[in-house]
Amino acid sequence: MGREPSIEVELVEEGPDASGGPASDPPACDAPSSDPEASDPGASAATPSPRRRVRARTVVAAGVALAAGLVGTQAVLDARERALYARYADVPGVVAPLSPDLEVLWRADQAEVALLWADHEVGGLRLGAWFDDAGTPTAVALDPRTGERAWAVPLGKPEPVVRSESGPVWVPCDLVEEGTALLVCLVPSAHRPAEPGELLDGPLPDDRPLVADRAELVVLDAATGEVVRRAPDEVGTGMAVLGDLVVTARVRDDDSIVLRGSDARSGDVAWTTGTEPGTAAGDRATVLGTGAPQLGRVGDAVLVQVGAGGARVDADGRVVATYHPTAEDVGTVRVTRAGYDVREGAGTTEDERAGTVESEVSDGTLVTSARGHVLRHGLGGGTTYLLRDGGTRTALPGGFPLQVGLDDGSEPDLLLVPDDTRGVDAWDTRTGRTRWSRPDLPLSDGVVLDGRLYVATVDTGVVAVDLSDGTTVWSTARTPRTPRFAALTNPQLLTDGRVLAVVGQQPGGAPTMQAYALADGRPLWAAGLPAGVATAHALGGHVVGLNGVDDDWSVLG
Repeated sequence: MGREPSIEVELVEEGPDASGGPASDPPACDAPSSDPEASDPGASAATPSPRRRVRARTVVAAGVALAAGLVGTQAVLDARERALYARYADVPGVVAPLSPDLEVLWRADQAEVALLWADHEVGGLRLGAWFDDAGTPTAVALDPRTGERAWAVPLGKPEPVVRSESGPVWVPCDLVEEGTALLVCLVPSAHRPAEPGELLDGPLPDDRPLVADRAELVVLDAATGEVVRRAPDEVGTGMAVLGDLVVTARVRDDDSIVLRGSDARSGDVAWTTGTEPGTAAGDRATVLGTGAPQLGRVGDAVLVQVGAGGARVDADGRVVATYHPTAEDVGTVRVTRAGYDVREGAGTTEDERAGTVESEVSDGTLVTSARGHVLRHGLGGGTTYLLRDGGTRTALPGGFPLQVGLDDGSEPDLLLVPDDTRGVDAWDTRTGRTRWSRPDLPLSDGVVLDGRLYVATVDTGVVAVDLSDGTTVWSTARTPRTPRFAALTNPQLLTDGRVLAVVGQQPGGAPTMQAYALADGRPLWAAGLPAGVATAHALGGHVVGLNGVDDDWSVLG
C-alpha cells in the first residue's frame, strides 16, 4: 500500500486568543500581590496560566483525535482491501496478493507444476496423483507456499515400465468437496506396450505407448491421505465427481455410453443410465488415445465426451442432451495396402490390428465445451458449432472461442471469438448474433472478472472493456508513458482482485511486471522479476515463474 497521509499540526504559543483580544488580563500594577511567589521571576514560566493550560490540552486532544482518525481511516482501508481479496479468493486463477518484491519461494518440478494446474485444493493443500520415479502411483498433498508435502500415499505397486523421462505420467483424480473432502483417483495398473491397432491406427512408433490391463478406483480422505475405500473398475472408464457422486462412463461395442453414479464414500450405486447406440461413433482411439470417455463438469451436469459424440447427464442420472455425430462429424478413414485402396469410409480397425496396412484419417470433430456451453469443434480447424439441448446447432462466426487465463463466468451467454482482423467479437449464444465487436483488440491473453474483460497487447497497452456492450472502461493509453510502464512484448496478465499485473519484456530489456489498479487503471508500481525468471503465470492461486530455457519452474511470492 502507499504511504499513509501526512498532516501537519502547529502548536500555538502564548499570544492573542481567537477573538483577537489579549491572552490574559494584565495584572493591576498598583495592587500588591498576596502570592508569596509573585516576586519570583520564574513563577509564571513554571506555572502556565489557566488559558494556556486549556490551549495546551486542546492541542493534545486534537492530536489524539487526529491520530485516532488516521488509525480509523487505515482500518477502513485495510478492511476494504481484505474484502476485495476475499471477494475473489475462490475464483480460479486469482492469485495471492501481489507486490513489487516478489521472490522465489521454492523450485517446482513438472509433477508439482501439474499439481498446481489441476486446481484441486483442500485446506490450503493442492492434491493430485502421478507415477513417481520408481513407477509407483502416488497421491500427494502439497503445500503450495513452501513446496512441502503434507502427506504422500502409494496407490498401487511399482511398475518401472511406466517411468518416463519426458515427464510424469498423471493419474486422473477429482475432488469431492461436499461434507468431508475426498480425493477420488482412477488408478491404472498392469501396464504393457500396445499392440498394433490397439491404440492408434497405422504402424506403431518404436517407443510403443503403454496400455493398462487393470484399473482401480481409490478414494482417500483429502485431509489425511487415509484410504477410505478401494474398488476394482474396468479399463477404458472415464470418471468425474458431481456433488457427492462419482460418475463413471464406458463405451459399449454398439457405441452407446453407459454411465453410473455412485456415492463417493460408500460406493453405493445411486443410478445407472445409458445413451442410444451410435452416440460415441467416431475414431475414438485416434481422437482420445485410449478410447476412454472424457468427463467434465459443465454447469450442474457432467459432459461425457467420446470423440465426435457425447452426452450431458445431471446429478439424478437424467440424460439432459445427447450429441449424435453425423458422417461428416466423424470424418473418414482410408485404409490402403501397398498403395491401393482397400476400404474407405468410417472404417473399423480389423486390418490395422493385423498390422498389414496403413491408414489415413481425414479431419473429424470433437465434442468439447467453453464457458459452460457445449461445442463441436473441427480437429483440423474449420467451423465450430454451438450444440443446443434440443438437437439443433448454430455455427460460430469466427472459429473456436478464445480462451482467457482467468474467467469468473461474467456474462455467461457470451463467447469471445476471433474476428477477421485479429480482433475479438462477443457472440451471444441466446440470439446467435454478434453483440459487439472490437477489431482494435488483438486478444492473446485476457482476464474476465466482475463483468469486465481485461486485455493486454503490445499496441494498445492494457484495456478494460465492459463485457455487456464492449465499451472501454479504462485504458493505459490515456496515461502518460514512462520508462517503467513502456510497452511489453508477449504480455501475460495476473490479478489478485485489486491489482492487475502485466508480465512481459521491454524490447532489449529484462523481464518485468507492471501493476495497475484494477478499478481504474492507475499505474501503481513496476518491478523486475526475480533473477532467472523469464515469465510468470497464475497456477492454482499462485504465481509460478519459468526461466524459459530448461523448463525450470519456481513458485513466487
